[in-house]
Amino acid sequence: MSAIVTIKGDDGIIVAFDTISYDMDGTVLSTTACKVLPLMELNCIIGNVGAAGVTTALRDKIAAKYADFDDLLAGIVDDFRDVHDDLVQLYWQEPGPTPNATVMLGGWSGQRNQFETYRLSSRDKEIVTEGELSTSPAFSLVPTDGCWVSSAYNAEDMRRFGVDFENEANLINLAVRIVCACRAASSARGTGDFEGVPYGVGGQLQMLLLERGRITQWVTHRWPDEVGKPLDAAAGDPLPDWLTQPSS
Repeated sequence: MSAIVTIKGDDGIIVAFDTISYDMDGTVLSTTACKVLPLMELNCIIGNVGAAGVTTALRDKIAAKYADFDDLLAGIVDDFRDVHDDLVQLYWQEPGPTPNATVMLGGWSGQRNQFETYRLSSRDKEIVTEGELSTSPAFSLVPTDGCWVSSAYNAEDMRRFGVDFENEANLINLAVRIVCACRAASSARGTGDFEGVPYGVGGQLQMLLLERGRITQWVTHRWPDEVGKPLDAAAGDPLPDWLTQPSS
């Protein structure tokens, strides 16, 4: 599992994410891959954390199938269920855990004249909304307003990396800082939505900006993680050099 951060605004959607995949023991990096993909023809983006390959499989499944983002929203749950069923058949080995994934998607809704972001998980999830705990059923499309982080993080890492949800005016900076703080929480024990499952953040820190009729994507930072070797979350510069280093 990796880290994806989405921040939705009136004028667009900002996404920051890392690019590593690793073996199920959470010890050795197996590959690097882009976790969030632009779908220019639908003016939207789609990505996932958890089981590898879901984003690419979904992209292939929905190619030339939908007219726009609103059309996609009407069919994405069934598409994700099909992709997940295929994933289980291909990779699940008893008594191991069933592969799970959480998909994020965002785009411009012509019906509601606004940018929208959602998450979609293959298992039931507990969520907190305005202080109230509830359960979001598996394979249900859930809106994510404001800033959404796919991974749990601890308050100390947020402070060290200068994350300020209330006062940060530059939302790209905010998204970058959050992903970097998530890297500091990398653990073979897992965290948050995937507690008990190996968790790591690294490789490249990529950015994606979705606006009306335009999608821009770039690499803003690299960590020296090597395929075939264990992840060392302390390796490399914690933050891009254009951001202040975390305080001691």
